[in-house]
Amino acid sequence: MYQDYSEFEKFYRSDLGKSLKYLVSSKLKKYINVYEKEIVGFVGYGNPYLDLIPKKIIEYLIFHLKKSV
Repeated sequence: MYQDYSEFEKFYRSDLGKSLKYLVSSKLKKYINVYEKEIVGFVGYGNPYLDLIPKKIIEYLIFHLKKSV
């Protein structure tokens, strides 16, 4: 599935997007265990979700999906 990153980013910067991100993160934080210096991979556009990871020193890889023509 391809998403327009700029629209996606605008949504998560809006008040509704911030509220949704807070709700999701409060539910998921207790299940996310990331250790220091661990490498995390995201498929698609994972930048808005980096806030869900506890503040640790990590490396991350983002795999972008190619849009089919």
